Amino acid sequence: MLESASGHVAVQEKLIADAIRGVAIELRAVDAVDLVSYIHASKFANVGDLIDSSIELHFKPGTLRFSYSGDVRLDWFGKPVVGLDMEFHAGGVAVFFRMMLDALTVGVDLRHISRGGGACSIAQLEDAIASARLITNNRYRPAPDKIAAR
Repeated sequence: MLESASGHVAVQEKLIADAIRGVAIELRAVDAVDLVSYIHASKFANVGDLIDSSIELHFKPGTLRFSYSGDVRLDWFGKPVVGLDMEFHAGGVAVFFRMMLDALTVGVDLRHISRGGGACSIAQLEDAIASARLITNNRYRPAPDKIAAR
């Protein structure tokens, strides 16, 4: 892969990882033993319920979803990592990726990204992510001239 293309992918992965950081934080509220046991036993409907509960706090319905596949890397000498296959669909952009969770970080392994069947630019991905996010009250700050005097 060309260096500029791999740099483009790295930027896309970082944008997605930043966008799903809140979802990852919510998932870490789940007991890790439960999450790992559900994945190990292929109880992906249970995993999906946990993920859906985390997603609904941050994204509009249907824009980010679990693909009912995942795994756990757990060995004697490394840190455990949970990998969850995810899909993102908004603004004509389709992204298929693996969300990688460990104790402190969230990573993204981009599998495929396109816009209308073609290439997707960084700006198009940024716009799609912005359109998929829920707007929360704590992000809204009225202009100073709109604040009532007390």
